[in-house]
Amino acid sequence: MSLEQIHQLLKSTPVEQISATSVIVVSSEDSLRRVFEILSVNNILSAPVYDLNAKKLLGVVELVDLLSFILKNLPASFLEKEKGGLYEESELNQNTLNLFLTTPIRDITLSSSPHKQVLAVEKTTSLWDVAKLFADGAKRIFVKHGHLLVSVVSESNLLQFVNSHASSFASISQKTVSSLQLIQPLPLVVSVEQKSFEVFTLLQQKDLNAAAVVDEDGKLLTNVSLRDIKGLRHQHFRFSFLHLPILELLEENRKHSDKARAPVFVVQPTDTYAHVLSRIQTLHVHQLYVKDEQGKPSGVVLSSSLIKLLLN
Repeated sequence: MSLEQIHQLLKSTPVEQISATSVIVVSSEDSLRRVFEILSVNNILSAPVYDLNAKKLLGVVELVDLLSFILKNLPASFLEKEKGGLYEESELNQNTLNLFLTTPIRDITLSSSPHKQVLAVEKTTSLWDVAKLFADGAKRIFVKHGHLLVSVVSESNLLQFVNSHASSFASISQKTVSSLQLIQPLPLVVSVEQKSFEVFTLLQQKDLNAAAVVDEDGKLLTNVSLRDIKGLRHQHFRFSFLHLPILELLEENRKHSDKARAPVFVVQPTDTYAHVLSRIQTLHVHQLYVKDEQGKPSGVVLSSSLIKLLLN
């Protein structure tokens, strides 16, 4: 099967034929904490917001929106202190916690940016058109039947389909990621000593889901993602948790996980497209790091880059 035949396969396959997950919708009247719990328990980063009174979808709320609310409402002294370890909660403005418990999600202004809108396609939409939406920066795509959202499709769902046909387009799949120029510069590298709230703020500002964490010698140590914000739930929403150095926060998170530390998935420049595609799909990650001879991160291969290549 040539690349052109892959194009035809994507164009002839409706999105309803690939594996997808059910849609979890939050109410506009749900409190910020309630929404945080829903996202965390279901291991998702975002959900559509439905206005019960207007009977319409308002947009998409993301976990990072809740973090932004927390940081904006913490006292300035919190961000300025250099003291290590967890604070006593009395040192924080109790009003922040009260707001988090009582403010409905409708009171958060949903961004007008495209990725905050409910991007939905009909279930008969081709995978080719879905792939183009991901290539243009879509984070999630909802599938609808009439006016009803029936599922949500991710890059991982699309890549699972592509991976099942990888052996059929050897003209690309057997080439190395280096020769295909799929290795990109790292968008963000953070130190193990950086405060957690600073790291999450950088992820938010740069519109990233994850970043490499390096030790004092610049060697790749672990990975931090927006999902790690969910550790607040295990800390009973003690916002002082966010003042820990990022490595300490990750270690606290792992106490509530079966993993000792967030795994760092690495590939080699000589690895083939098929190998990287398989790893990204089976590991359910969106990026794989490349290290140099000193163990320092030198680049990253993104799942979105694998999709974009197929559209050329």
